[in-house]
Amino acid sequence: MKNVFYKEEGVASAVGTIFAILIFVTVLGIVITTYVPATMQSYEEQYSEGILNSMVQLTSDISFLISNYRTQSVLLVPFDLASNYVPLFSTPTYGSINITPPTGTNAEGTISIIYNNNNITVGGSIQVYTNNRYFTDEEYIYEYSSLIYNQVGSGGKIGSVMESQLFSINTPVESHPNITITLVNLVGGPLVLGSGSPVTISLETLARSYYSFMIQNSSITIKAYSNQFLNKYLYSYLNQSAGSFSLIPNFNDGEISLSFNGVMFVNVLVYTIFISQSQF
Repeated sequence: MKNVFYKEEGVASAVGTIFAILIFVTVLGIVITTYVPATMQSYEEQYSEGILNSMVQLTSDISFLISNYRTQSVLLVPFDLASNYVPLFSTPTYGSINITPPTGTNAEGTISIIYNNNNITVGGSIQVYTNNRYFTDEEYIYEYSSLIYNQVGSGGKIGSVMESQLFSINTPVESHPNITITLVNLVGGPLVLGSGSPVTISLETLARSYYSFMIQNSSITIKAYSNQFLNKYLYSYLNQSAGSFSLIPNFNDGEISLSFNGVMFVNVLVYTIFISQSQF
């Protein structure tokens, strides 16, 4: 029977290799489970802040085009639709922009002002999705002359109106209440942008219309595609403001009826803005 001999150097080398592999796997696991998520969350937070800044600029630019109306005035808004990332361990988070057209009575962004036999309807929306995987998934929407923010999660959307030009109370006319409703008709869709590279949105004014009428012991109706917007924001706003001019708002089945006992002047401004992707 032959004797078996072991070389201590070979055993030590094998053990060292095994320990090196274990250390590498442990460090790799820490990088993947801790460092990458934390870093990507930070990158997505910065990227989401950039999306927010672009949407605030877009809202501000639309307000500027309305306040300083001239036909075919153009303003450009840049969007960066990609986050930074950790090479080898992750990929960028890509956002997307969805521009919907003002078509049909139930299209997104559609809102109508109804008084007697008059029906003034506009629509269209600009929806920007962050598509975040590590940070809070968010979406920003411009519709109803308003900038709306939503957190997207398993429990549904949690929305809030960040800014709105839809409804304003003016100086009374001969002691009678005087209100203005500003409607923005967004045309140019459908258009989906999401290449991951920076894109630029072009805003161009096409037309402006003006309607003025007097309500006497009657009411007007505001009807929108989004019950959430009407109920959570506009109805709440009108309830808070109603006391200043004795307006009685009533929310029912996706409509708000504004009743007034007496005389009230109503101005409706409609602006049509063409949205496209700029090639510059």
